[in-house]
Amino acid sequence: MEIARRLPNYDFMIVAADTAAERLSRPTYLQKLLAERPPNVQYVEARIRSRPELLEESKVYLYTSIEPGINISAAQALGAGCVLVTPIWGGGAEMVRAAGVGYSYSNIDDAVDKVRKALEAPDASEELSEKARIFSAERFEDSIKKIVATL
Repeated sequence: MEIARRLPNYDFMIVAADTAAERLSRPTYLQKLLAERPPNVQYVEARIRSRPELLEESKVYLYTSIEPGINISAAQALGAGCVLVTPIWGGGAEMVRAAGVGYSYSNIDDAVDKVRKALEAPDASEELSEKARIFSAERFEDSIKKIVATL
Protein backbone atom coordinates (compact mmCIF):
# COMPACT_ATOMS: atom_id res chain seq x y z
CA MET A 1 0.00 0.00 0.00
CA GLU A 2 2.86 2.33 0.78
CA ILE A 3 4.41 1.81 -2.66
CA ALA A 4 1.10 2.67 -4.34
CA ARG A 5 0.64 5.65 -2.02
CA ARG A 6 4.01 7.02 -3.14
CA LEU A 7 3.14 6.52 -6.82
CA PRO A 8 -0.29 8.19 -6.99
CA ASN A 9 -0.15 8.71 -10.78
CA TYR A 10 -0.22 4.95 -11.41
CA ASP A 11 -3.04 2.46 -10.89
CA PHE A 12 -2.42 -0.64 -8.78
CA MET A 13 -4.53 -3.74 -8.39
CA ILE A 14 -4.59 -6.35 -5.65
CA VAL A 15 -5.84 -9.66 -6.98
CA ALA A 16 -6.60 -12.10 -4.18
CA ALA A 17 -9.22 -14.53 -2.98
CA ASP A 18 -10.32 -14.37 0.62
CA THR A 19 -10.78 -18.09 1.28
CA ALA A 20 -12.49 -19.63 4.29
CA ALA A 21 -9.15 -21.00 5.52
CA GLU A 22 -7.56 -17.56 5.31
CA ARG A 23 -10.49 -15.99 7.16
CA LEU A 24 -10.09 -18.57 9.93
CA SER A 25 -6.35 -18.05 10.30
CA ARG A 26 -6.43 -14.25 9.99
CA PRO A 27 -10.04 -13.07 10.29
CA THR A 28 -9.49 -9.31 9.96
CA TYR A 29 -6.48 -9.24 7.63
CA LEU A 30 -8.33 -8.36 4.42
CA GLN A 31 -10.49 -5.72 6.11
CA LYS A 32 -7.42 -4.02 7.60
CA LEU A 33 -5.54 -4.24 4.32
CA LEU A 34 -8.34 -2.70 2.30
CA ALA A 35 -8.95 0.00 4.91
CA GLU A 36 -5.35 1.18 4.32
CA ARG A 37 -5.52 1.32 0.54
CA PRO A 38 -5.01 4.61 -1.25
CA PRO A 39 -7.42 5.70 -4.03
CA ASN A 40 -5.16 4.33 -6.79
CA VAL A 41 -5.47 0.73 -5.53
CA GLN A 42 -8.30 -1.48 -6.74
CA TYR A 43 -9.17 -4.84 -5.14
CA VAL A 44 -10.29 -7.72 -7.34
CA GLU A 45 -11.41 -10.85 -5.53
CA ALA A 46 -10.14 -13.65 -7.75
CA ARG A 47 -7.21 -15.96 -8.33
CA ILE A 48 -4.82 -14.93 -11.08
CA ARG A 49 -5.32 -18.26 -12.84
CA SER A 50 -9.03 -17.50 -13.25
CA ARG A 51 -8.43 -13.93 -14.50
CA PRO A 52 -5.45 -14.11 -16.92
CA GLU A 53 -6.58 -10.95 -18.67
CA LEU A 54 -5.53 -8.97 -15.60
CA LEU A 55 -1.93 -10.01 -16.23
CA GLU A 56 -2.18 -9.59 -19.98
CA GLU A 57 -3.33 -5.98 -19.53
CA SER A 58 -0.66 -5.15 -16.94
CA LYS A 59 2.89 -3.97 -17.44
CA VAL A 60 4.34 -4.67 -13.98
CA TYR A 61 3.79 -7.46 -11.45
CA LEU A 62 4.71 -6.26 -7.98
CA TYR A 63 5.34 -9.35 -5.90
CA THR A 64 5.84 -8.44 -2.23
CA SER A 65 6.23 -11.85 -0.59
CA ILE A 66 9.59 -13.10 0.65
CA GLU A 67 8.56 -16.76 0.77
CA PRO A 68 11.09 -19.22 -0.64
CA GLY A 69 10.51 -21.01 -3.91
CA ILE A 70 9.03 -19.97 -7.19
CA ASN A 71 5.56 -18.49 -7.08
CA ILE A 72 3.22 -19.66 -9.84
CA SER A 73 1.50 -16.29 -10.26
CA ALA A 74 4.85 -14.53 -10.66
CA ALA A 75 5.85 -17.02 -13.37
CA GLN A 76 2.47 -16.50 -15.04
CA ALA A 77 2.99 -12.74 -14.89
CA LEU A 78 6.39 -13.01 -16.53
CA GLY A 79 4.88 -15.28 -19.17
CA ALA A 80 2.18 -12.66 -19.81
CA GLY A 81 4.89 -10.07 -20.42
CA CYS A 82 4.87 -8.29 -17.06
CA VAL A 83 8.06 -6.91 -15.56
CA LEU A 84 8.61 -8.56 -12.17
CA VAL A 85 9.44 -6.33 -9.22
CA THR A 86 10.20 -8.37 -6.09
CA PRO A 87 12.00 -8.17 -2.74
CA ILE A 88 15.69 -9.14 -2.87
CA TRP A 89 14.86 -12.11 -0.62
CA GLY A 90 12.83 -15.20 -1.52
CA GLY A 91 11.55 -16.88 -4.63
CA GLY A 92 10.69 -13.72 -6.53
CA ALA A 93 14.29 -12.58 -6.50
CA GLU A 94 15.37 -16.06 -7.63
CA MET A 95 13.04 -15.70 -10.63
CA VAL A 96 14.43 -12.27 -11.51
CA ARG A 97 18.00 -13.61 -11.35
CA ALA A 98 17.20 -16.77 -13.33
CA ALA A 99 15.30 -14.91 -16.06
CA GLY A 100 17.77 -12.05 -16.18
CA VAL A 101 14.93 -9.51 -16.33
CA GLY A 102 12.99 -7.54 -13.77
CA TYR A 103 13.93 -5.75 -10.58
CA SER A 104 14.54 -6.66 -6.95
CA TYR A 105 14.26 -4.14 -4.12
CA SER A 106 15.63 -3.97 -0.58
CA ASN A 107 13.27 -1.48 1.08
CA ILE A 108 10.21 0.69 0.38
CA ASP A 109 12.20 3.57 -1.13
CA ASP A 110 14.00 1.14 -3.43
CA ALA A 111 10.70 -0.55 -4.33
CA VAL A 112 9.12 2.77 -5.31
CA ASP A 113 12.12 3.53 -7.52
CA LYS A 114 12.10 0.09 -9.16
CA VAL A 115 8.33 0.10 -9.78
CA ARG A 116 8.63 3.56 -11.36
CA LYS A 117 11.51 2.35 -13.58
CA ALA A 118 9.54 -0.72 -14.63
CA LEU A 119 6.44 1.34 -15.43
CA GLU A 120 8.37 3.93 -17.41
CA ALA A 121 10.54 1.48 -19.36
CA PRO A 122 9.69 0.74 -23.00
CA ASP A 123 7.40 -2.24 -23.53
CA ALA A 124 9.33 -5.51 -23.59
CA SER A 125 6.44 -7.95 -23.18
CA GLU A 126 7.53 -10.27 -26.01
CA GLU A 127 11.06 -10.55 -24.62
CA LEU A 128 9.68 -11.17 -21.12
CA SER A 129 7.35 -13.89 -22.38
CA GLU A 130 10.30 -15.60 -24.05
CA LYS A 131 12.37 -15.40 -20.84
CA ALA A 132 9.49 -16.98 -18.90
CA ARG A 133 9.93 -20.22 -20.82
CA ILE A 134 12.65 -21.23 -18.37
CA PHE A 135 9.84 -21.70 -15.82
CA SER A 136 7.55 -23.69 -18.14
CA ALA A 137 6.20 -27.15 -17.34
CA GLU A 138 7.99 -28.54 -20.41
CA ARG A 139 11.35 -27.19 -19.26
CA PHE A 140 10.77 -28.61 -15.78
CA GLU A 141 9.88 -32.01 -17.26
CA ASP A 142 13.00 -31.95 -19.46
CA SER A 143 15.16 -31.17 -16.42
CA ILE A 144 13.66 -34.06 -14.46
CA LYS A 145 14.24 -36.42 -17.40
CA LYS A 146 17.91 -35.37 -17.56
CA ILE A 147 18.35 -35.97 -13.85
CA VAL A 148 16.72 -39.40 -14.07
CA ALA A 149 18.83 -40.31 -17.10
CA THR A 150 22.03 -39.65 -15.14
CA LEU A 151 20.97 -42.00 -12.33
